[in-house]
Amino acid sequence: MKITLLSILAALIIAVPASAQDIVTRKLAFTSGGDRMVGVLHLPADHAGKKLPGILVTGSWTTVKEQMAQNYARELARRGYAALTFDFRNFGESGGEPRSLESPARKVADFKAAASFLRTLPEVDAARTGVLAVCASAGYAAQAINEGASLRAYVAVAGWFHDKASVGSIYGGDAGVARRLKAGEDARRAFESSGEVRYVKAFDYEDESAAMVGPFDYYGRADRGRIPQWDNRFAVMGWSEWLTYDSVAAAKALKVPSLFVHSDNAALAGNVRAIYQAVGAPKELAWSSEGHLAFYDEPHVVKRSTDEAVRHFAKYLTRDLGPLGSAEEARVISLVSSIPLAVDLADYDLAMRAFAPQITIDYTSLWGGEPQQLTPEELMTAWRGIVPGFDATRHEIADVTVEIDGDKAKASAFVDGRHYLGDRVWRPVGTYDWQLEKIDDAWKVTKMTFNLTQEIGERSLASEAMERAKRK
Repeated sequence: MKITLLSILAALIIAVPASAQDIVTRKLAFTSGGDRMVGVLHLPADHAGKKLPGILVTGSWTTVKEQMAQNYARELARRGYAALTFDFRNFGESGGEPRSLESPARKVADFKAAASFLRTLPEVDAARTGVLAVCASAGYAAQAINEGASLRAYVAVAGWFHDKASVGSIYGGDAGVARRLKAGEDARRAFESSGEVRYVKAFDYEDESAAMVGPFDYYGRADRGRIPQWDNRFAVMGWSEWLTYDSVAAAKALKVPSLFVHSDNAALAGNVRAIYQAVGAPKELAWSSEGHLAFYDEPHVVKRSTDEAVRHFAKYLTRDLGPLGSAEEARVISLVSSIPLAVDLADYDLAMRAFAPQITIDYTSLWGGEPQQLTPEELMTAWRGIVPGFDATRHEIADVTVEIDGDKAKASAFVDGRHYLGDRVWRPVGTYDWQLEKIDDAWKVTKMTFNLTQEIGERSLASEAMERAKRK
């Protein structure tokens, strides 16, 4: 009996489970405003020799790199990114005085310094850098980009965006804001006259003098955000800058592709919707129902939010397009680009025309096993045995490159393959390599190889789709 690609896929879908990618970290240092900054670079364990897209990852106000930023950096590294966390000046392991001073102006400057430093790292592709900012740092990141930070894509997770119109809703109305502003100015004068730094707790469940007061378990529990590296202090003079900072205006002015991951039950949701409407660049909104602090460290929320971020980065952190190329290169690009489109359209006749009479198909990076020698008809039979079982598929292809040598050619491209069953999705992400020959004056694919770099979602959807396709 002839063994087909479909039967091999059926066996391997069950036999080969998805595995999480291990990560490694490296501590490093750079400077901002003359002060030493300390960061940690999170990398996939198999990063050697690769130039990865680089992402700055930052957390909420008053926090350090080992809190929520670390959670997202680890997830990004598992998905094939170089993720840099760092302590802003005046916090954690970084230098700067006075300590624990929440200064939007300094943090914006630190963002710009970190973005420049990220591009110099040997593991990072300088043309593909972005930012994932959690909570308050989302405003600082937006302003840094507006002021020239070299970051090509922006993600705000549970972004905290306040302005003059909304700050009172958080801090007890006009009277509460005025009281804190006065305390901040008094503390600043004391510092300027004597060097005294007045502090309150950054968080307390009941102490009304703390910067954050209430049932915020993330900051109150040692198994969540109350870690030894965080000193739970707030320099009172910081109220002056923080309460007058307009992060809404900063975010509305974004000119890079932007994603806002938020919730009706997260802070200042109305401001996030208004920002999303105002942004003139390509934009996306990922909305859910979790509370604000769930985005900091609840594993399923962090993983889902990272999935959304990776989808956004994969779409927009592409390599430079380069020269236009020749007409012959355009013919090759059109041919290979038609294959995933034909699959999504279920136009198997269109797909079959792209292939030579005999094809080598190599999906071993995804399923294991060995490459298969097939006819176009056999390949279409295999695809018909699984693709119609999904509710929809969507293959995004980018960065197509071509090399032509007489009647032979090679092409490669980034691909993000999204396979849907209801609200669930399976996304093998990576590159395709094609080998082609000119046959009767038409380019035909003789070999097609998929190289998996990331796998997102539920691989089990593939076997479910095969069962559904059998019943159709």
